[in-house]
Amino acid sequence: MARRRSRMVGRFEHRITVPGDVDPESVSASLADGVLTIRLAKTERSQAEHIEIAAPRLKI
Repeated sequence: MARRRSRMVGRFEHRITVPGDVDPESVSASLADGVLTIRLAKTERSQAEHIEIAAPRLKI
């Protein structure tokens, strides 16, 4: 969780850089009592998959 304080009057713009693993479809923001809350959900990382390989038994 990141917190940032600033106090301005009137119109303003502020930009932040977010990590590349944020799902752009899940971004939401709300403004209540002068507090802007931005929620960013991370994308799901692909899970490693275990694949079993069958090998013929060798006779020695």
